[in-house]
Amino acid sequence: MMTHEQDERGAPLSRSHDPARKDYSARETRQGFLGMPVLKILLVSLVLVMLVWAVLEWWGNAMAPEEGAGDLSPPQTAPVEETMP
Repeated sequence: MMTHEQDERGAPLSRSHDPARKDYSARETRQGFLGMPVLKILLVSLVLVMLVWAVLEWWGNAMAPEEGAGDLSPPQTAPVEETMP
């Protein structure tokens, strides 16, 4: 008996929702895959973050002012002596 109704995956309801079916394979009962694609994505993103961080560190050090070139402190003057009249 073939039904025209389909589940969310497009499979006929009789294939995936058989009420008389009691045994399922381990692959059918698993929530997801083994996790290797997720691990690969995490590792690649971690490498990319480290690469961007290294480039920004290099760029920040290249843009840093030279020693003594950016001295913005006010010039030192001799103290004024107060005299009493």
